[in-house]
Parts: sequence; structure tokens; C-alpha cells
Amino acid sequence: IFFMLKGKMKVICELRADDDITVLKRWETVLGERDLISVPAGVYREEINVGDEDALMCVMLGSPTPVRPTYPPDSPLAAIKRD
Repeated sequence: IFFMLKGKMKVICELRADDDITVLKRWETVLGERDLISVPAGVYREEINVGDEDALMCVMLGSPTPVRPTYPPDSPLAAIKRD
């Protein structure tokens, strides 16, 4: 997931065949501030700053099994029990 905080970015995505060269599908869009796009695993992507200022983007990665946070023993958060 890509979330634009500042600036303007062109995002180009390509779905490729198993040979990793043949492009099966290609699409692009321009993201402005507070826009969000989700790019699935296996889709190639390119980001280009098309604005007049530096761009700032928050990138969030996911996994099938979330990683649970750990805390030092003396932290109040360490006492929270999770199932």
C-alpha cells in the first residue's frame, strides 16, 4: 500500500508473464496528497515524482501472518495478553 503524504507521484504498474519480459497488462495513475493505492504482490511498479516539490510517501508492507510486536519486560505494553 502506498499513501501519499506530500507531493505528486506517477505510479506505473505492470503484470508480467512467467518469462518476466512479456507485459500482460499495464496501467498508470497519478497520486496526489492523501491518495492511496494498493499494489498486489507480483505486480511490478515504478514511481516517478511528477510534482514541483519533493514527494513523501508512506509505504505499508503486509504478510499472510502478521508479526506481533514485542516489548521490554518493564514496559506496560508487555503485560498485554494476546490470543
